[in-house]
Amino acid sequence: AAAKYDPESEKQAREWITAITGEDLSQACGAEAFAAALKSGVLLCSLLNGIKPGTVKKVNKQKMPFMQMENINSYLEGCKALGMPPSDMFMTVDLYEAKNVAAVVDNVISLARVANSKGFSGAAMACEAAASSTIPSFIQPDASLKLAKSLTAVKSMFYPPLERSDPEQYKCSRLSCEYLVHSGVAGAEMDSKSPVRTNVSGGIYRKASVSDKAPVYGLDAELAKKAADKYDLQLQGKCVAWLAELAATDLSQVSSADDWQQEMKSGALLCNAINKIKPGSIKKINKMNMPFMQMENITNYLEACKSLGIPVPELFMTIDLFEGKNMLAVMQNVISLGRAAQKVPGYSGPVLDVKNDATYNMFS
Repeated sequence: AAAKYDPESEKQAREWITAITGEDLSQACGAEAFAAALKSGVLLCSLLNGIKPGTVKKVNKQKMPFMQMENINSYLEGCKALGMPPSDMFMTVDLYEAKNVAAVVDNVISLARVANSKGFSGAAMACEAAASSTIPSFIQPDASLKLAKSLTAVKSMFYPPLERSDPEQYKCSRLSCEYLVHSGVAGAEMDSKSPVRTNVSGGIYRKASVSDKAPVYGLDAELAKKAADKYDLQLQGKCVAWLAELAATDLSQVSSADDWQQEMKSGALLCNAINKIKPGSIKKINKMNMPFMQMENITNYLEACKSLGIPVPELFMTIDLFEGKNMLAVMQNVISLGRAAQKVPGYSGPVLDVKNDATYNMFS
């Protein structure tokens, strides 16, 4: 990551963040200082709320590690909600432990692109393709409207927007459907006693109410329904059985998606599993039940997945597992891990055979 670090890109990112949030980052030069300025996640959440107010509803101000990581996760969820492609996201540990600050810089630049494409009227960052020594690193639209429009046109050539109407392009985007209500009419208001959608059984998605989340309408409801329909408990059963055999642990009590999430949320099981595939992949596994330690296990597991060659779109976000936000993405990742295991030299453990499953074919 250090070899890819671009001080000029960092400068553009710093100046754009300052232009939107008003926070002076002129002294946050270099990867270490830039990461330290953003580590708590507070500034990133403010940046996102400056682009689209209310995107991050709760920003933790305390300095407890798990709360700061929760801020980073909330920011990443907000980026995803704005339509940022998975390839432009970073892992929580990339920022919190400064593991890959270059990815954080790239993410901020991508956010500027996304904001521009959504019609954001604040400061616009000049894209790399059009930037030069005569163009400032961010442009106030009221002063340079024509130039900003030109940059938008150039950006659209290099960064075409993801079409929401094409489910194939979204098959790895980990759409969340945790509050989808079984109503028969998309967006119908339901009270707290309303059942969740029955084909996502086992209570993975808790009962919804209007106070929990706004009703889902139109295309969002359609996409959420498609994601919910993909969740296959039989396929989950194969993944659970494979992990149990691989990690030599008893998972016979797992009968629902909620059971599975509870067994895996500490990250220890996944860390043990990947160490069986490639010994030493994760050198330290936290055994304590403190949230930030469990989340650290998950992020270490995801880093190890990347080292095995699992592509970014087949990873999941820490809160997808820790808070049960999107167990479909977790299942997809386990399938990818099973596939990657067969390519690891010397691996002779169990095989995850899901090639004939319909849901697997939707992932592939």
